[in-house]
Amino acid sequence: MMNRRFKTELIGQFDAATYRAIFRNFSMPLYLITYELLDADVRWIQAHFEKYGRSDSLLYIALQHPALLIRIHAAFTTDKTFLKFVYAPHEW
Repeated sequence: MMNRRFKTELIGQFDAATYRAIFRNFSMPLYLITYELLDADVRWIQAHFEKYGRSDSLLYIALQHPALLIRIHAAFTTDKTFLKFVYAPHEW
C-alpha cells in the first residue's frame, strides 16, 4: 500500500520529506485508531472483570469473542502483564 501511495519500491529510497508524509498520513492516524480500539477493549474487559470476576470473564471472552482472547494471548506473556495493562493502562 505504501509503495503504491508514495510511488516507490524500496523503503531505502524514501527521503526525509517522504518519511514525514508517511508518519502524518499513515502511521499517526493508524496509531490513533488502534489506541482508541485498545482503550475500548480495556474498558470492556474491566467492566466484565468487576461484574463477573476474572475467571468467568475470561471464559466469556473465550466463548463469545475468541479473536479478542487470541489478541490477549499473543500480546501478553504472563497474566501479571495482562492484569497490569487492564488495571493500569497509563503505565503500559
